[in-house]
Amino acid sequence: MDQITLPRAAASSTLLEAIALMQKARCGALFVDLPSGPAVIDADIVLHALEREVAPEAELTLGDLKPRYATANFLPTIKTVSLSSSSVKRLNEIQSHLDEKSAVFGVAKRGAKTVTIVTRYETIRDAIAFLPKLWVCEGDPSHVLRAERLQPGNLCPYDGQPTKSD
Repeated sequence: MDQITLPRAAASSTLLEAIALMQKARCGALFVDLPSGPAVIDADIVLHALEREVAPEAELTLGDLKPRYATANFLPTIKTVSLSSSSVKRLNEIQSHLDEKSAVFGVAKRGAKTVTIVTRYETIRDAIAFLPKLWVCEGDPSHVLRAERLQPGNLCPYDGQPTKSD
């Protein structure tokens, strides 16, 4: 288990706003309160949705996306979650709560602009801790791709325009 603090975004945020918020926070995921419950939306989900978005005029929002993993809402069931100061018994209680909910993430602390979450597995925390390097089309900034998909000097696969690194 591990903890990470993520920026908080509204479900009504556009995908490009989500990417901009992740870039500003320098992390690879956002916390979103969806109608279905709390969710962690990672950069790859947003990038995949941007690639598949066929009608830019019907702009997708974070609320339109499905999270990759379930997120449990610890509060107020577990008053505070601090892994660094928790006893073994407390850590087992947190793990059990996540396992009972089949959740990979648990909400530990909510703030106005950030949310601290507990991740069930350190590898998942590592995967969302950093934003992958991105390439952005110079002709249409809604064309955003992971850097592995393009090499420096390559043109945007959507419209043939030059690209730049974020």
